[in-house]
Amino acid sequence: REYAVECIRSLTATEESDAFLVKCRGMLDCLAGIAGLDCVEVPSLSPRQSTLYKTRASKSRLHACIAIMNLSCGKTNKPLIASTASVLAALARVLNLPLDDNVEVVLKGVTCVKNLSNADVNDAVLLACDGLVTGLGGVARSACLFVANQQDDENKNSIRDCAQTACTNACLALMNLSISKSNKYTVFKSTGIMESLMCVLEHGVGEARVKACSALSNLAIGYTNKIPMLHYPGFVQCILKLIHNEDDNNSSNDVEMKNEAEVAIQQAVRTKACSILWSFAAESKNQVPVVERGDILPVLVQVAREDTQTEARFKCIAALTLLAESPCNATALLQAGSLAPLMSILSESGPDPTRWTGQTPSWCVGFLMNLSQSFDAVPYLRDAGVIELLSPLLTLDHYQSLKAAMACTFILAHPTTAKSPYALQTPQTYDLLRQIETTIPKIVSLLTNTLQGKGGAGYKYGVFTLRSSVGCIAALSSFPDFIKGYLCTPAVIAGLGRVVRGFCVNGGENGSIVGGGRDDVVSAGLAVQALHSLIRYLIPNESCTLFFSYYGGNTTVSQQSTTTTPPQSRNKSNNNHNHNHNHSSSNHRGGHQHHYGNIAADLERDLIYALKSYITSDHSDVTDGDRECAKGIVVRLDSVLGQQQQQQEFDNNNNSNNNHHDQQEVAMQQQPISVSHQIPSLSTMNLPATALPRAFHHSSSSNHHQAGSHAHHTHHHHYNHQPTMSLPRHAQYSGGAAPILTFILTDRAGRRFTVPYDFSGGRAFNDYRVWCYRRGRFCCPGEIPDSNYVWTPELQAAYEAVLNRRKTAHGGHSYAPPENAMSM
Repeated sequence: REYAVECIRSLTATEESDAFLVKCRGMLDCLAGIAGLDCVEVPSLSPRQSTLYKTRASKSRLHACIAIMNLSCGKTNKPLIASTASVLAALARVLNLPLDDNVEVVLKGVTCVKNLSNADVNDAVLLACDGLVTGLGGVARSACLFVANQQDDENKNSIRDCAQTACTNACLALMNLSISKSNKYTVFKSTGIMESLMCVLEHGVGEARVKACSALSNLAIGYTNKIPMLHYPGFVQCILKLIHNEDDNNSSNDVEMKNEAEVAIQQAVRTKACSILWSFAAESKNQVPVVERGDILPVLVQVAREDTQTEARFKCIAALTLLAESPCNATALLQAGSLAPLMSILSESGPDPTRWTGQTPSWCVGFLMNLSQSFDAVPYLRDAGVIELLSPLLTLDHYQSLKAAMACTFILAHPTTAKSPYALQTPQTYDLLRQIETTIPKIVSLLTNTLQGKGGAGYKYGVFTLRSSVGCIAALSSFPDFIKGYLCTPAVIAGLGRVVRGFCVNGGENGSIVGGGRDDVVSAGLAVQALHSLIRYLIPNESCTLFFSYYGGNTTVSQQSTTTTPPQSRNKSNNNHNHNHNHSSSNHRGGHQHHYGNIAADLERDLIYALKSYITSDHSDVTDGDRECAKGIVVRLDSVLGQQQQQQEFDNNNNSNNNHHDQQEVAMQQQPISVSHQIPSLSTMNLPATALPRAFHHSSSSNHHQAGSHAHHTHHHHYNHQPTMSLPRHAQYSGGAAPILTFILTDRAGRRFTVPYDFSGGRAFNDYRVWCYRRGRFCCPGEIPDSNYVWTPELQAAYEAVLNRRKTAHGGHSYAPPENAMSM
């Protein structure tokens, strides 16, 4: 038998023989039987014969293992061999043999498994084989210790080399099996794998340590492994010790005496160890525990500061960036000294991302963006010159401008910035806001993509947390009105509503790797804050109609897939649309209006339902302030829905007058000052005589209300001369004052001036109340008009042109009677 199996082994030495051998019926099963045969005592044999039998059996086993190993080298043979259950069972028995007397046999067996693991299609059967993965771990551990315990005896060099190769191949097989996403948890939970790989890291030498560290790095990438591996006894200490030891070896005086192979191995091991720390930081639930340990963060900062030659620095900077995603880590990151080295790297890389080498500068920008979302960190970032460092990126049409704009936005929105040189009223801040303005479509697109679970231009899904985009929009909504105008789109409103809905409606949803869901109270709170600011901008008081009726026909709103377009660009296409729309039939116009209103109402009802769920949420981290914000939004939206119902009833009675007003719109579009479709509002208050179109005074009392509608903006002055009678049921008038129809003029900066059709404002001669263009009503006692809304001669000319045309159209009266009012 020994000679027969040796003959077969000789035939497997040439690849040309493989096809004949593997097709031979029973060949693989026969080789497997010999390889897995136990060398037991035979009672009928004498001691001499028994010894001879064991020797022959061991040689036969070795030849059989070599034959299987040779056959496993062929690419086409791997699936066939792996699918033979007897072969895998025999290899599992070989891997569990005592290493002292079976070094060569174990080496051939583990090499065969390594060859089979090179084919991904074999992963499932290899992992399913009982004792195979555990056997690989046992070989790695026992071979490592065998080599470490051997003395420098030349007679044992060959045995030691066999054991070292067996250790390396076992680690390589485990590395291959841990590559697939579906395998990672299975390998990690296999008995003895973690202890064996850690043993190789601590006691192993050469390439075996690289493979062992690579296998552990692969396992740490698995989402289900990140948390248990971080808390695995002794594992983090092993990794940190590895980084320190390799760093000491690389910095020692005899580094020049080492050959290139040894230096490369040390650098590879250190880089893989840093990669494991990066994987830990990628799990949001690990970020705070990693920092709280106290031993990982200093190592990351040290490598980022001192290592300028290897990829280890890149891995550590990536880990620091991910740790900065948790705001509670900000203080510890700053105290550890992480800011200076990363800003230095970014400064040295220059302001042109297309000339950056590697991904390290990009991670530095991400670090600053993440850190800027921490309330406590912003003053340090601002004083350290982060805005000056990132501002050159804002003007670039590049992915990095998105992260730079978000970082600058968070810093500018911080309360302490109001007392710094970057206060909002300063010229340099205005210039920054104008630069940030160009990136708002990217920020809105980021929110939309994140909610849809997909990446965007320059980034993959999972790079940005949901809190980043929602928080940035919340910060932008606190900026001047020309910034808010970019955010007042159904895509943004519906996207923010979806964040709130996922947090609390019907118990909330499961979160994802980017956050969201029932556990992400921060994102939900930021969404409510952003909605509060934007809805207040869209609906200055409880008597306004919302602008969604214009966008309502877009069926993609509920899917958050509407592309955000800057107001100026958007109006260019809308003007063309309006021109064509004006020539359509009145029935067609009326039908679209009802369709738009239905879609808008659905959006508003969904938002109200989500906000009411948020208000009643029992989550302990929901703040009272956010609940009050949600209540304020609901009050405004409830009012809007009531007005929309009345508006539809009013529209149905006035469709007969559409053609007349269409002709007026076409005439106005031919004027030098362009006009925009603005859905006008019904103002329930009297108008003043100063600070408005000449002759208007502004005033109001607490029971005065406005029904104002908002639509898209342009850089010209716009108006819509078709008023709407959307009077809320609860509206009350003091002193018998009649309601005043209003419309909107938009200046070149995008500010919307709400002004009346009645030139006199319906005021008494002794009425000295002051009108506020932004609120679209008289100022209440103690209020003053918004100083940002300055009436200009150009606005006055546009306003007078509107009134003159309406006066002509209505027989000498610029004020349109309610019965002739129409809705867009």
